[in-house]
Amino acid sequence: MSRKNKQHTKQFKLDAVNYRKEHLDLTQVECAKNLGIGTSTLARWEAQFKDNDGDIPTRESGNYSSDEAKEIARLKRELRDAQDALDVLKKSHQHSRKQLAEAIHTEVTANVEASKVTKRRVSISGMLKFLVVSRSGYKAFLN
Repeated sequence: MSRKNKQHTKQFKLDAVNYRKEHLDLTQVECAKNLGIGTSTLARWEAQFKDNDGDIPTRESGNYSSDEAKEIARLKRELRDAQDALDVLKKSHQHSRKQLAEAIHTEVTANVEASKVTKRRVSISGMLKFLVVSRSGYKAFLN
């Protein structure tokens, strides 16, 4: 069974170190147990507190060398998400274009049948132009 490392806030770490300082009558093991953390974790925080003049460094999310690198990573994620959304829209657009072509074909067929009865000529190119569908797109649908 794998164990996920719990990330504690900077304030919690500082409070833990202060708790240890305030309760000198307790051992490090007892303090750690009372706080619900490991003994080695508390010892590491105390060492960091001592080495950094009363401060505990915290690791930000991700291992970025600078704010610029973090911003670049965020922008790359946004770009990837936008490209994925665009791909979905393209696929749905192709699907809706096919449905549109089917509707045009149905309409043209109905108008052709009606024109046979009324002897009126139907302009397929006019219908395609009105519906913003290219002739080649319509012909591709028919084939």
